[in-house]
Amino acid sequence: MRLQFKMIVFATENGLPLVSVKIDKNLDEKFLTPFFSSIHQYSDRGGLDSNETRILIKDLEIVINRKNKIMLIGVFSEDLKKLPSIQENMYRMLELFEKMYKEELTAIDNGEAVDMSIFKKFEVLIENQIQSYIEEVKNIENENKPRQSIFGKLISIIKNHAKQ
Repeated sequence: MRLQFKMIVFATENGLPLVSVKIDKNLDEKFLTPFFSSIHQYSDRGGLDSNETRILIKDLEIVINRKNKIMLIGVFSEDLKKLPSIQENMYRMLELFEKMYKEELTAIDNGEAVDMSIFKKFEVLIENQIQSYIEEVKNIENENKPRQSIFGKLISIIKNHAKQ
């Protein structure tokens, strides 16, 4: 089984990782998020404003969505299918994350101290759902059934937690 999903990171626009879940342990969000933050800042200054970016590096496809000074970075294998729906779902996840942590994100933006462990609950939630998804994919592949994307599953779970 080849997993198309490699890593997901929620980060500030300045490159500070807030939540990071990865399947590929070779990827390091502490180096990736500042790199992608720099790309966006320089492209914005050059008149290339974009809330969504796709980058191909080696055998990886990186999708970055931005909204209100936060980024959601998804790293996938280059043979990713259904990219448009994944990008849409990533943007919806970004909106939900922003809604859940509005106060903390505002504090970070204002340079105020924030207990970063507040984001751990969200990270654990995503980690658990991804592990569940991996098991589901294995079972579905054995039965040749269609599957829902990881982001579609995460959105429904996150919505439930946002209401609590």
